[in-house]
Amino acid sequence: MEELKKLKIKWTASATINIGNDKKILQLMKESGCIGLVIGLESFVQENLDGVNKKFNNVAEYKKLVKTIQSYGISVLSTLMIGMETDTVESIRQIPDIIEEIGVDVPRYNIITPYPGTPFFNQLKEEGRLLTEDWYYYDTETVVFKPKNMSYETLQKEFYKLWLDTFTFKRILRRVKTSRNKGLKFILEVFSRQHARKFRKYGKIKFDK
Repeated sequence: MEELKKLKIKWTASATINIGNDKKILQLMKESGCIGLVIGLESFVQENLDGVNKKFNNVAEYKKLVKTIQSYGISVLSTLMIGMETDTVESIRQIPDIIEEIGVDVPRYNIITPYPGTPFFNQLKEEGRLLTEDWYYYDTETVVFKPKNMSYETLQKEFYKLWLDTFTFKRILRRVKTSRNKGLKFILEVFSRQHARKFRKYGKIKFDK
C-alpha cells in the first residue's frame, strides 16, 4: 500500500467484514486512496452463515465493524445471498430495514446458486430439489432449486421485491445522506436502482424440459 500512495489514485477492493478489526490496515488503505470495499456479509442469520462455512462472519458484530470501516472514509458495499436454508418470506422482507440499521452504504443481492461440484449442489441433487441443470439459468438471479421454506416461485418473487423495496428513492436518499463518499454512493445507488427496475418486467420462470 505504500506504493499505492505514490500513485495518488482512488481504488476499491474486496475484503471480509473482519477487516474492520484491523485498524492499522484500514489506516494504510485510507492513506493509499481506498474509497470502498465489497464485503460478503451473505446473510443476517447466523445459522445460514454457519451452514455455508462462513462462521467467521459474526452477525452480532456487523454493525460495529461496518461503522469502523466507514470511519476511515471507506464505503461498505455488501453482497447478500437470498434463499438460504433458513430463509423465510418474513426474514427476506426484513432485509432492507436491517441494511439501514447496520449502515451498509450500498447492498447487492444474489440468489444462492448451487454450482456443480459444490456441497450445496450435491445436497440438492441428492434431495431431489434441483429444478434444472441447464447452466443458462445459473446466473445468481434465477431460482434453480426448491427452497425449504417457500415455493421457488415465491422466492423468485421475493427476490425481485427485495431489490425494488431496497432501492426506492426514499431509502436511497437516506443512505446517501449518511455517506462519507456521497459521489460514489450516489452513482452506485442510481445504477442499483436501474438494475432493480428491470425486475418489474420479469414474469414466471419456465424451465425447458
